[in-house]
Amino acid sequence: MSTRDPGDIEEELLQAAKEMEAFETANDVREWWGKHYTKLGHRRLGRLLIGQNVERLLERSIRGTSE
Repeated sequence: MSTRDPGDIEEELLQAAKEMEAFETANDVREWWGKHYTKLGHRRLGRLLIGQNVERLLERSIRGTSE
């Protein structure tokens, strides 16, 4: 269970999702990952990267699961 405020997580997820639109190279993905993984975690970023929508990720955060 995360101790982070869901509002903070939401802001970070929205920012990360927006930045994904500008990906052009694998290096862009690496830089993006390095910027966000300490705040969102590898699982959330991976799920975002494979196309899970922000709303679904937020539901998981609010429920407090790390699935």
